[in-house]
Amino acid sequence: MIPQVLIRFHLIMMRFDVITIFPELFDSVLGTSILKRAIAGKKIEVRFFNPRDKTKDKHKTVDDTPYGGGPGMVMKIEPLVRTLRSIRRKKRSLALLLSAKGDRFVQKTARDFAEKYDQIIFICGRYEGVDERILEYIDGEISIGDFVLTGGELGAAVIIDAVSRLLPGVLGKDESSHDESHAEEGYLEKSYSSSGRVPTPLGFRFYIKTLMAEKKLPVASEVALRQRLYEKRFKEEDFLRDAVSALATETNKMAMGSIENGPFYYAGIANILDAPEFFDIDLTKTVLGLLDQQEYLWNMLSKVVSDEPVTVLIGDESGMQMMRPCSIVFSKYQLGNREGYVGILGPARMKYPQVVPTVRYIRNLIEELLGNW
Repeated sequence: MIPQVLIRFHLIMMRFDVITIFPELFDSVLGTSILKRAIAGKKIEVRFFNPRDKTKDKHKTVDDTPYGGGPGMVMKIEPLVRTLRSIRRKKRSLALLLSAKGDRFVQKTARDFAEKYDQIIFICGRYEGVDERILEYIDGEISIGDFVLTGGELGAAVIIDAVSRLLPGVLGKDESSHDESHAEEGYLEKSYSSSGRVPTPLGFRFYIKTLMAEKKLPVASEVALRQRLYEKRFKEEDFLRDAVSALATETNKMAMGSIENGPFYYAGIANILDAPEFFDIDLTKTVLGLLDQQEYLWNMLSKVVSDEPVTVLIGDESGMQMMRPCSIVFSKYQLGNREGYVGILGPARMKYPQVVPTVRYIRNLIEELLGNW
């Protein structure tokens, strides 16, 4: 025996009936993409009813001054009620007024509408609003947010779209709507990158060497960084620790640094965790594991030979296959006969034109302010 819910989904088409004096506003929404295919495939039906057709004067008047005075006009109740009564109601039907006072429409509302109803009727108000007596003839009011539009048509279009995509057969794959954002309260779907659209390490290398135009660090940023570090120039450990912290803040990446026979510093771990690349738990474990392998990291960076003041290691150029989605941008500095490095680690898709000059400037401050004491 076929479950009743399947009978409902496969044999009964969802119908949206829209009462509006501007049906043409829906042309682009319903005439493209998913909703166009849903209508053509008879998954949904959208009908329009113009209350002007139910007026009895030669001017087809649908508005009037508000009772008791006040600015603007309100939609008259008589054409709206006649229009409502002309619409044949299904058993599982809902009639709603788009209103600023209405219940907030959220994803749970959309799912309830898709599962519980076969027909939703929208009354799209205009002018200053609709005669309040209309509430006696409908099931409720609905709002898509705390803002004001010139009419209810856009709100109705939003609800039609949100509800339709939850109906079986409307999306290419029904499971597309199961685990998406707001499927449960507070749930946000992970970020995505289109396959084949993220440049390869060679692509990034070509961009950096050939196309990239560095942006000069703003004077205000240079002054702020210099002032922040200047007072600590007498204490090497405090200076380097704050230099790494400042680099993390300025680039919004994870910064790190060290000096020969000295401690290892890092800051800004939280900065990288928002990047989609680091939603991969194995990659994140690899990166954080480097912080426990400071000798390995030091040896890896020390072996890099480059004529550039700032070196960029993209992907597995670091020698670790797992680091393919990442880049390390760093610069070596010299304090007397000791060598050190300072730099950042982040996703390969980063703003190199801003990051590279920032790393260079921090490195210059280290050599200038610490090297003279």
